[in-house]
Amino acid sequence: MLRHKLSLFFLFILACCLAPLSYAAKPVILNFHSQITVEKSGEMMITEHITVKSYNKIIKRGIYRDIPTRYVKGGKPYSIGLDVIDAQIDSRPTNYRVVNHGRGVRIYIGKKNKRVGAGVHTYTLTYTINRGIGFYKKHDELYWNVTGPDWKFPIKQAAASVTLPQGAAEKLTRITAYTGRHGERGKGYKAERTPEGKINIQSTKTLSPGKQMTLVVGWPKGFVKEPTAADKWAYFLQDYQPFLLALGAIGVLLLYYIVMWRALGRDPDLGTVIPLYVPPKGYTPASLRYICGMDFDNKVLTSGLIDMAVKGCIEINETESKSFLSFSQNNYQIIKTNKPTDILSKAQIELYSKIFSAGDCVDIKKDSTDILVDARKQYEEVLKDEYSKRYFKHNFTGVIIGMGLTLIMCLAFAISLGAAGSFDNLESVFIITAVTFLATIMFDAKKWLTYVIPIGFALVALLTLFIAYFDNQPLYLIVTLICSFTFINTVFCYLLRAPTKRGTKILRETLGFKMFLEATEKDQMAFRNPPEKTPELFEKYLPYAIALDVEQKWCEKFNRVLANISNQDKRSGYQPSWYRSTSTGSSNLTSFSTAAFASSFSSSFNSAIASAANPSSGSGFSGGGAGGGGGGGGGGGW
Repeated sequence: MLRHKLSLFFLFILACCLAPLSYAAKPVILNFHSQITVEKSGEMMITEHITVKSYNKIIKRGIYRDIPTRYVKGGKPYSIGLDVIDAQIDSRPTNYRVVNHGRGVRIYIGKKNKRVGAGVHTYTLTYTINRGIGFYKKHDELYWNVTGPDWKFPIKQAAASVTLPQGAAEKLTRITAYTGRHGERGKGYKAERTPEGKINIQSTKTLSPGKQMTLVVGWPKGFVKEPTAADKWAYFLQDYQPFLLALGAIGVLLLYYIVMWRALGRDPDLGTVIPLYVPPKGYTPASLRYICGMDFDNKVLTSGLIDMAVKGCIEINETESKSFLSFSQNNYQIIKTNKPTDILSKAQIELYSKIFSAGDCVDIKKDSTDILVDARKQYEEVLKDEYSKRYFKHNFTGVIIGMGLTLIMCLAFAISLGAAGSFDNLESVFIITAVTFLATIMFDAKKWLTYVIPIGFALVALLTLFIAYFDNQPLYLIVTLICSFTFINTVFCYLLRAPTKRGTKILRETLGFKMFLEATEKDQMAFRNPPEKTPELFEKYLPYAIALDVEQKWCEKFNRVLANISNQDKRSGYQPSWYRSTSTGSSNLTSFSTAAFASSFSSSFNSAIASAANPSSGSGFSGGGAGGGGGGGGGGGW
């Protein structure tokens, strides 16, 4: 037992002895000295001498220096220009490379194939900066973060010497500095002005990782040239370059599609539309909706089924079922009758055959939804073969070119952000492209997505564009491009569709028939010899009213007619022969609105299709502090 305790004691002593050695193995910056020369032109020449003691572990080939070049000042983006002049190790020239990193650049000092070795080495980096001077009403100032907070190892001593244009040093308005973490106003420094006119600032305490030293030097106006109006305009373009490029890319794509729309997608003049009491001869309700909308949606299928029911080839049986929390939902059965199908159109015959391929009754919720999926797909294919090319043009070529233009601009935008050597930015390009294409394709799922989702993308695009104006980060601009490109491609994918001459004729006749279907009692007084309102007329044109989205108005016109028939026959309400209901409160068409029936039937059928297609699965003087102003960043070893 005693031996065990002695062993633990010696292990503890050994760990305590090795701990300082472990700490000592980490690199330490013995001295960080920055020579800053402010030119009359406003440019700054900065030479940094960074003396580091290392053990050939973290620092193997050299060090890197991170310097921010993009800031937000006064709520607006502010970019500075940085050019590296020279790099040295122990007073000997060496290689360096500059890559984009975060909000600035990362400068690697050293050679990839050469190790610097353990010991004390001095790294020298010389670079120029423009727009590092702040110009105010009564003074100019240099507000510069000398070291930055992002060094991976401590800085024993930090110092900076500032050389101003001749005469400025004798008339300094103030000299100050800040030490500590971001925002702190530590006073761990000393400052002096030499007889030669230099301003020297030196830290008096070690700057541990995360701490920094920032200086502020002010002098009267007139010693440094202020930017001219032309300079300010050039700076504006520099600050907002990514923002303007994104805006320009959106504008180019929009301009392209507008030109294409004017050339290919503008609907021809319909001429005078006159009311018609009958639909275009030889066209079913589904075909008219498909031609006028130039697309297949679920209401095409609904109107086609109800038209088949009106013709007596099928019956629709509404039942009531219990769902979650005992709420009732209406369900529908499609029942085959014995009436010949020769009165149906070609597309309806295909739909009829597919629906009843497994039996004479199809329960929308209980039966295999694969049957419904196949039936919908087959119905769409037949309508497409019959009407697509002859009655309207999709102009897919224009859309494909627009997609290609989108891809090119995504790549160009990535290159403008310096993505050539950055996998992260290239990954963003892939995200932009993928989301744009996928989002465009998915709008065929449901009709309401055609309106809701593009509007959502447009709102997000405007919001992120607004944010990007004040904080010009690539992330916001990427989101803006994703949403804008998706919105534009999706909208014009529909707008580029245009009817042919034959389609224009049918569209004009359909609109004339629609005028009759939705006309009120007052409007009908202007019609010549309108047909008599009978139950047969109501049922005959109900599928057309559903197809043209005027079923509510069509039903309202027949409320009194159907009610009078019910009173004469002493029935609770009018009910067509092709429809039966066993659900409570829905025993007839007049008591609960035919429009509601059509909507409920369409909803139930669409839900069955969806479940089959998508199975479930699991100023520095007035404020500021350490880290303010320009400069900053940090560094480490590589």
